[in-house]
Amino acid sequence: MTIIGENQGKSVEQTVAVEQTQPSFRFSKAQSIALVFGCTILGAAAQILIKTGAGNLHGAGALEMLRNIYLLAGYSLYGMSTVLLVLALRDGELSILYPVISLTFVWVTILSSVLFGEAITVNKLIGIAVIVAGVGVLGAGGKFAQGPPALRRCKALANPPAGEAPLCERVNQRSRLG
Repeated sequence: MTIIGENQGKSVEQTVAVEQTQPSFRFSKAQSIALVFGCTILGAAAQILIKTGAGNLHGAGALEMLRNIYLLAGYSLYGMSTVLLVLALRDGELSILYPVISLTFVWVTILSSVLFGEAITVNKLIGIAVIVAGVGVLGAGGKFAQGPPALRRCKALANPPAGEAPLCERVNQRSRLG
């Protein structure tokens, strides 16, 4: 903002910076996980569209690919997924969120079977089970590292209410013992 005025008969022009703050939306950890989960679905849909588009290609030229609506739609979904992933990563823990992305493999396997008739073999089922179990273990890892729910609650309460103080004391004693 520019301010124009007089000082001792002389014209004075002064520029003053005005800080404008806009509220920044932040995601909770649960919202970040949900957003990444949505990204896995978008990523799987993108893969299906790209596979469909690749099957409809009559040549390998760039112009042919640019005219293919399935390829364009698939790449657009990838772009949207990337933007949403950036937003989720801003507020979430990378070590928790990134493994969730592996769920894309699960959705692609299921959709490939349904839409393209691809076989779901025993090895694929084992792989899916390992992925889902891995995501579950990593997602619960923070809770396990902090201890059982009673211990987490007592740690969260710096000064527990009188009614919970004896419980928290017992929980803390047990956690120190091992």
